[in-house]
Amino acid sequence: MDQGLAALYGAGIGAVFGGGTAIAAAWLGRGGMRMQAEAAIRQADRQADAQREQWKLTMRRDATVAFLMAAHDFLHAALALWEAISKEGATALADAELTGNFKSTHRSLHRTAVTVYLESTPELAPKIADILELADATRRVSLGRFEPTDSDAAERELYRRRRAIGDLESSVAVFPDHARPHLSALGISSWNPFPTS
Repeated sequence: MDQGLAALYGAGIGAVFGGGTAIAAAWLGRGGMRMQAEAAIRQADRQADAQREQWKLTMRRDATVAFLMAAHDFLHAALALWEAISKEGATALADAELTGNFKSTHRSLHRTAVTVYLESTPELAPKIADILELADATRRVSLGRFEPTDSDAAERELYRRRRAIGDLESSVAVFPDHARPHLSALGISSWNPFPTS
């Protein structure tokens, strides 16, 4: 055999084995890239799940805080109306600004309650309902007619109104304990919207 022919055979054999090796390397590389891509997708899914969970916790916290602040505002408005009635009697109920603020904070409490219902866990729903029920009772009692016939009747009526506010205050004061799981998940463990002076 002559050297040229041997070189040609050698080149052909090298091309076949070299091409086969290249095809095998490409096939293995493709599998490795697929594994890398799948790993990247799994990582992105885990990160998206963590971000979604963080977003849900933030929504719960914000809704809970808004509800507590609305309850606090309503309590202040109820107390202001009660104080005005205790000083001025029935004429306080004719004060459009005073009663308007009272009604507005009541509506705000109900609006924020909807968000808390939607964003919170089912265990918190009865506590929200209790606060709303007491707020509605406070509204009915506070805006009811004030026509006492004597000073004893006036005292009883003022006491009845103040007791409704007190019941609401008590329920709102313990609500942070029930809502704490929503808040502590975000690192807020001791927040209380009703600090003692």
